[in-house]
Amino acid sequence: MDDAVKVVITEGDIKNVATSISGTYADYFQIEQDGDSYKVTLNTELPSEALKENVLILTLEAALNDAISYATLVINLPSTTDDSSISFSEPLYSASYKVVDEKGEFSVEGTIKVDTEEDDANVNPSISNSDGYESYFTVSYSNNEIRVVLKEDIPIDVLAKNSFIPLVLTVGINGTTAQSSSVLNVEIN
Repeated sequence: MDDAVKVVITEGDIKNVATSISGTYADYFQIEQDGDSYKVTLNTELPSEALKENVLILTLEAALNDAISYATLVINLPSTTDDSSISFSEPLYSASYKVVDEKGEFSVEGTIKVDTEEDDANVNPSISNSDGYESYFTVSYSNNEIRVVLKEDIPIDVLAKNSFIPLVLTVGINGTTAQSSSVLNVEIN
């Protein structure tokens, strides 16, 4: 089954939509218009370091006149090891961020679950973002759950240029190469 990114134009012509892809490995992909959809394809072989990742995150941008829309593409890669001693329950989680009375409010939808039998002390969680936005959050692990908390308000200039912030969550087992990654997509309201 082909998944496509639908671009809905309320005014103007899809032929005038400018598209781009960004992300750590964006140079290896291309975006092509196919009717009223866009297809993202691999245009060259991924480097070996990319294949060691559990997920690749690409940000798709469509712009028409002054209107810009974004979408997150999460590509799940197969594990390069046979060690499945730790994994996330889902490849993608959602959260929201909004400013209320000049203060940031952050909430995660549901629970971010990790499947492992390791003791909490042996599980090492981390959070990252290709633009450095992970610095506004902290991450912790307890009882097979990841908890992401807002550390400080996200600056207005960051909010103005983003409709979402994709955060890569990674958990590993200390002293081993076992790890798993998932994405927490933070919608900016």
